[in-house]
Amino acid sequence: MRLNDLLDVVRFVEYLRSPERTRPVAVLTVGKGEAGPYVAVDDVVKQAQGQADIVTIATDDLTRSFSDKVAPGAGAYRGACRVYPAGIGWEQDPYSVPLRMAQTPEQIRELPRLLLGDLRRAIERRVTPPPARVPEPRTEPAPEVRAGVPARIETEADAKALADYLLNPSRRQPVVVVSRAVGATEATADVEKLREDLTGLADVCEIVTLAASWAFSHVVPPMCQVYGGAGRVYPVGDAWLKDPYVSPLRLAYDFAGRADLTRRLVSDTMSLASRGTYATRVARPGERTVTAEVVGVVAGQGLAKLEGESTMGVLWPELVQADLPAERLFAKGMTVRGTFDPDSHRIDVQGMRQDPLAAVGSYKPDDTILVRVATVTPTTCTVELFPGLTVPIPAGDITGDPEPDLRGLMSTGETLPALVVAYDADTREWLLSLADAREADAAVPAPAILPGGPPWLVPPEPAPAPAPAPTATRVARDLQAVEGDSDVARELRLEIEQLAGRLQQANQVNLDLQDQLKAAKTQRREGQRRSRADRAANERTQAENDRHLFLDESEQFDFEVRLAWARLIPPSDKANWPLRRWTYGPDFFTTLRETQGVSREKVVAVAVDVLTGRDVDLVSRERHQLRTGPGGDDAPRVRNNGQDKAMRVSIQVGTPSARRLHYWQCADGLIELASVRPHDDYRT
Repeated sequence: MRLNDLLDVVRFVEYLRSPERTRPVAVLTVGKGEAGPYVAVDDVVKQAQGQADIVTIATDDLTRSFSDKVAPGAGAYRGACRVYPAGIGWEQDPYSVPLRMAQTPEQIRELPRLLLGDLRRAIERRVTPPPARVPEPRTEPAPEVRAGVPARIETEADAKALADYLLNPSRRQPVVVVSRAVGATEATADVEKLREDLTGLADVCEIVTLAASWAFSHVVPPMCQVYGGAGRVYPVGDAWLKDPYVSPLRLAYDFAGRADLTRRLVSDTMSLASRGTYATRVARPGERTVTAEVVGVVAGQGLAKLEGESTMGVLWPELVQADLPAERLFAKGMTVRGTFDPDSHRIDVQGMRQDPLAAVGSYKPDDTILVRVATVTPTTCTVELFPGLTVPIPAGDITGDPEPDLRGLMSTGETLPALVVAYDADTREWLLSLADAREADAAVPAPAILPGGPPWLVPPEPAPAPAPAPTATRVARDLQAVEGDSDVARELRLEIEQLAGRLQQANQVNLDLQDQLKAAKTQRREGQRRSRADRAANERTQAENDRHLFLDESEQFDFEVRLAWARLIPPSDKANWPLRRWTYGPDFFTTLRETQGVSREKVVAVAVDVLTGRDVDLVSRERHQLRTGPGGDDAPRVRNNGQDKAMRVSIQVGTPSARRLHYWQCADGLIELASVRPHDDYRT
């Protein structure tokens, strides 16, 4: 199993920590610059013999996320591998589970032998799974049985058996549970289509009586029930018990919403399947590997014709990337390869996904690219360059507002243009700016999730005018009168219909307000961007004119420092903050010319802080003595028998490879501006 994004990591950690987990897990990470793990995955699978889970974490971002979410010392990173035995003792005592490092050639040579040995021993000590709970005897035979549970839940005993199965730690497959509205003769969701589409991926159970519905509601935790025509997917594990929103309740107000409800339940299930249960996959009977050509996208699915056959296959977008429509994954004429299930005609093409870093490998500095907003806080937003590859952007690279709240400018899931300012191939860190990006229409095309597919992101369409809210009409037309209904029952039925209508109206109003808020955020953000762009263009023109007033570099920089000092220091403070004497080191202008990702004006402004001594008091400058290396025990840099001290101040804060200004504080009071370096460069 390969972890593709942060949600994969979160769910994997939940699985790893589960006390009911009975299988060892071998975690393989990928070294910097390597295409895959140092240990052949096939060798690990062969050693596991179906008795262990194999997980690959391919990027530094995901590796760091994984190591941050487990106990200190319990992670794995940079090509290292680790076998996590069954149970939870590994986190209570991380050092009892050896981390097999891959930092030296000798360690890399020894890694396969050590890892396979760890895996063999973990399998030998694996925990025997607890026996499944035996359901109570049934009062009547079930029409169909799946995994020991009736597919039709008709009695209280059936409901109890279903709840027991959902709570059973040995359950290895999601379960879709659908219900009938009061008095309805069938479930609102299309049960047969659910079973057809989800063959091999999930069990499907239908609660068919009111008594069974009440009984089921009483034996599962609050907010985890299914009733009144709604449906829900119960994933493997117990995360849904702790957070019911992991398995959201899907509603339909009447049979007019049947197709949408059915599709949502299929989508929820396949999203779980695409993220996996972290167990080695077992092929279904009749499955085979096929090559097919996509003939189009219909009803939210890709259709593909199998090579050399007349058979058609179905490509579900949720099995590739749960939050993207089929049009962003499949294109007519593209070739796909994957596992074909003859029963459901599904083609699983997860194995075709591009590696995130390889997918964005053509991006270069000064490109405007498209990104998707992953998270937003008042001061920072995180964007996706590609699913599984995220980059944080501080507010300073988004808005000129001195006290920003980015939540008022953007929303999670939005597609935005961003400027690639710099990329550090050694650390794989990106420096992006939303403030300086060109229009989205001018962005270079986004990469495809699957080779030969369409771009995964496209410029956003203008928001359509919100549709008028529906009137509160009777929407529960599928509720048929039950023979023998009393006047009270008929009144209650009418009240349910009216309440359903009001709820539908309120939901539509809520959606319209969300659209309006999103449009307002976009308008405000674009207005700020255009205003900044105009102001920046004028400032660049003036700065460019001022930058060529002297032939000598030192004379030119002297002029820029004095001009910035005159503009930045108020008249009343100039006497308190005079410029001290300064000179330049032999590498200063060379490193200044080579610096990317920060403007010359910013370097000049920081130099003014240093030359006035304000850097001592400014927290944002992060002034400290420059050491000979990254360690806290590395010696400070000095010269002239220790009388001159090398100092370091921040030009950028909170960005990848943030730039630093290095300078010498000389014994006679002179300041020597030494160089402009990235964060991890400790040279003067």
